[in-house]
Amino acid sequence: MLIVTVFAVLLLAYVVLRSIQSRARLSRSLDIQMLQVLLPKDIAQEEREEGIGDSIKERIGVAEQFLSTLSVLPTSFMDRIIYGRPSIVFEIVARPHGGIFFYAGTYRKYIDHLEKQIYAHYPEAEVTLADEYTIFSLHDTVRIATLTLRRKQYLPIATYKELEVDPMQALTGAMAKIQSTDAALIQYVLQSASRRQAHRAARAARRTVQGKQSDISSS
Repeated sequence: MLIVTVFAVLLLAYVVLRSIQSRARLSRSLDIQMLQVLLPKDIAQEEREEGIGDSIKERIGVAEQFLSTLSVLPTSFMDRIIYGRPSIVFEIVARPHGGIFFYAGTYRKYIDHLEKQIYAHYPEAEVTLADEYTIFSLHDTVRIATLTLRRKQYLPIATYKELEVDPMQALTGAMAKIQSTDAALIQYVLQSASRRQAHRAARAARRTVQGKQSDISSS
């Protein structure tokens, strides 16, 4: 009887916790502040044509450091239990009638941290608080796609060694060609890895260095 009672109490506590988590995470997801980020076009035409050169490799290194700082957002133990790991959102938006815009956002609690990290790694950036925006209008036809890896999600899709051109150039180039009355949005939602995921990634890195596996994810 005691075992049944304890089990019932634990089950009730679990159900209550899951309910609290669901409500809290929904509430926080509606409290995201977006920043509009402007960066100068300082890549020479010759470098664009040559593809992935040393300058772009340096930019990739800076981006890697930038993302690393965002993986350790200051959060308390109770916040992790209730809200889960914080999310960072990056968006590339092609609006109707022209214009491609770049946004970065997170929960308002972390927005100052995000802005400081952008300036720290990209001193030439211009960052402003973005007004609420939408690419949708009444009676729009909407198509949505989500991309996932079939296996080995702890490995990258590609490394700079496999890239022949700047991937951002390919994305923005494609978005610039959509019809003037259409709009498009590419969104990345990032969270820090769990301990298990970090352990698997570290193990994969060691195996890659040892030549025991590829350094990219198989499709």
